[in-house]
Amino acid sequence: MTPTGAELRERLDAPGYVVVDDVLDEAEIIAPLLACLLRRVEELAGRSLRRDRPDHEVLSEALEELTASGRPWSAQALDLSLPQGGVKAETPMLLEPEVFALLAAPRLLDVVASVIGLPVWLSPVGHVRVKTPEAAGARQDGLTGRVPWHQDNGVLLPEADETEILTVWIPLVAVTRTSGALQVHPSPRGTALAGHCPSQGGPSIPGSQLPEGEPVVMEMRPGSVLFMHSRTIHSSLPNLVPHHVRVSYDLRYQAVPEPTGRPQYPSWLLRDASGAAVATYEDWRDGWLEARDRAAGQEQGSFNRWRADSTLCA
Repeated sequence: MTPTGAELRERLDAPGYVVVDDVLDEAEIIAPLLACLLRRVEELAGRSLRRDRPDHEVLSEALEELTASGRPWSAQALDLSLPQGGVKAETPMLLEPEVFALLAAPRLLDVVASVIGLPVWLSPVGHVRVKTPEAAGARQDGLTGRVPWHQDNGVLLPEADETEILTVWIPLVAVTRTSGALQVHPSPRGTALAGHCPSQGGPSIPGSQLPEGEPVVMEMRPGSVLFMHSRTIHSSLPNLVPHHVRVSYDLRYQAVPEPTGRPQYPSWLLRDASGAAVATYEDWRDGWLEARDRAAGQEQGSFNRWRADSTLCA
């Protein structure tokens, strides 16, 4: 049974996270999205792949082969948003209907609305993570490797510090302690924003600033969704499973259009105050393409507040 909105808000107040099972239909949402990712990987590999196994297994093998071969490929080609700087007219994104079907899935938005209320806006902050096995020589950037301890509020500009932003983390494959599950430090609402330091995987909280006690490992199955508030302290474990890629999406929703903490990029009204659907796939796709046109070759300004030369990061 799905928790009520009041129950979800209580869990988000303390300990700061809650998993809701069976939010997304595997056949309707997850399987088409995996197939969509696989088609893009075929483009990156320059060849068709045998489809005699489940798509996530074929996807894992293809990405592992690309990584091991040294053939240039970028996880940005699978992502649903623009990077933080260095945008070019040809910067790739995967802006396909199957991706928008996940972002605007009615059952998912029902749960989101029960937590933050209406209207529901989709933030520009969101990514796909294709966590390749570390033993395969995986690159350790934020899209393919470990994500360090952080708070999602900490990867945004200060303008969004008072905005209630709901983090939604969605695995497309089963995730376990050994395959790259998220881990969470219980973080009651009102937890202070910790200092972060720049790192390869994104802004990170130094070990000296982390809470005491063991984190909780979030083993999850496809169709389940993890919800967190913006100050929940979390990271990902390494993927140690050979020939397996952990695929997940992390999204952000809010009840106001801005500030989002990413003023360079657009947000979209998915449900209005009456609960009616508003933004279409074309609105979302065109919004990103127009943002890319504006950003191409231009300085985008700062995307976060942290400096490597601060005393905290020394």
